[in-house]
Amino acid sequence: MAWEELKRHRQIMVAARTDGPEKRRLRVAAEVWWVESHWVILEMAKHNIGWAFVSDHVIAASPTRDDLVLPELEFDGGDWPVALEMVWHKQRPCGPAARWLRERLAADRVGALRREAVP
Repeated sequence: MAWEELKRHRQIMVAARTDGPEKRRLRVAAEVWWVESHWVILEMAKHNIGWAFVSDHVIAASPTRDDLVLPELEFDGGDWPVALEMVWHKQRPCGPAARWLRERLAADRVGALRREAVP
């Protein structure tokens, strides 16, 4: 299946909390329905309401996995970047581990940090 085929069908996406580029990054179809979780997406896909990009580990943990169709995609030859968000309580400061993680996630390229850390 190619991009052009996917564009003709309803895409289901998890609603981002912001209106930044992450929200548009994986949008393919003209018609998109926004939902609150990947679990809702899987139920909707099971009932032929639309299609979605969902991580393998989410599908594997879902009771709907046997009811889903996982097509062979012509363009799926490599890793897809994934947007990450870190959430913490405003009234409780982050500890050393959380500060370290926040710095790493805020970096432009997490992979670049990993390569620099290797001696």
